[in-house]
Amino acid sequence: MNIDSSKRYSPRSAPPAGRGRLLLMSGLLLLTLVLMVQLQHMGAERATRPASREPARLAGLTYHNPQMGFSIQAPSTAWKIAELALPDSLPAPGLVHNIIASTTAVVELTQQHEATTVARCEVGVFNLKEGYSAEAVAQESWREFLAAYRTASDSVRLIAPVSTIASGVMQGAFYVARLPRAALNSPLDVWVVAYLVKDRVACALTCQTSEAAYPRYRDDFEKIIASFRWL
Repeated sequence: MNIDSSKRYSPRSAPPAGRGRLLLMSGLLLLTLVLMVQLQHMGAERATRPASREPARLAGLTYHNPQMGFSIQAPSTAWKIAELALPDSLPAPGLVHNIIASTTAVVELTQQHEATTVARCEVGVFNLKEGYSAEAVAQESWREFLAAYRTASDSVRLIAPVSTIASGVMQGAFYVARLPRAALNSPLDVWVVAYLVKDRVACALTCQTSEAAYPRYRDDFEKIIASFRWL
């Protein structure tokens, strides 16, 4: 078959209707890309920005913090709730292995005996760079403890391994460990560490007491963790 090259079409010689379709398709593709970038940016902002500027409040045994997006409840009036100093913005750790150093403490629940703190739970909030699960965050947290106290004379002991929190209202994981008193410079050597994750924002609940008192406060720790709610 003999094809006359003089009759071939080039982009410049394409019919006007063909050029119109090409321009329309190019415009739609550009619009789609712009919308995707905007949606990703909006999603990142929602994951890292506090949901509300409404001030925190304490109603009975329940602490509400709309700015940080959570509430938590003390198990009884024996526990005191105190808000800690809040930063202007949430921290943004670059990697998950910095989660402990990057956690911003928000509120503390304490129980005292003769002016001495015998049990405490601290609630902190931090951002996640990626959509990590609560179990992955807890595993990384445990590895941090091992690395931090590797050279301590009194070794770290795992009382309960990382386990998921069975709940239909949140994604969570926890572990229980005994840390060396000498390194902590504190008698509160048993730590119950729980992580609750929503989107790319995580909450860390760290409950501490002595090894001798742990059987007494274990139920209270479980109630405090179970009372946590994302707002």
